[in-house]
Amino acid sequence: MEAIVRLIHYGANVFTTDNCGRSIFDDAYDCDHDDWRPLGAYRGDLWDAVLAQCGYENCIRTPEQRMCHYTEWYGREDFERLWKGREHLCPYFSGLSEHCPLYEVPSESGTKNRLYKLEPSEDKKDNVAMSEREDEA
Repeated sequence: MEAIVRLIHYGANVFTTDNCGRSIFDDAYDCDHDDWRPLGAYRGDLWDAVLAQCGYENCIRTPEQRMCHYTEWYGREDFERLWKGREHLCPYFSGLSEHCPLYEVPSESGTKNRLYKLEPSEDKKDNVAMSEREDEA
């Protein structure tokens, strides 16, 4: 995170695009469902934390835009570490965002994650109910 912040402080343009028109926002906000080591929402959460630290709070995703997606390698504790000292700048710190439609849950053996599709729950206390996806990662 410090390296990205330093680049921005030295003049890196956060709004630049590549020759195909993709920006860092496009890449950061794609949820990571990699088979080997899925990081879920880490890239987007990291980018939002960097934006906040560099004075671009108005560019951070709203709770409605963010997909909450924690994995074995990126959890709530990591998220809180990204925002430590700047929690008040994070519009979704209190957990108001939707869960990613594909959410990794550790399997019984603990060696491989199954992909679950999250669907709205009948119970208003639970904001999602899990149903196992037909194909595994």
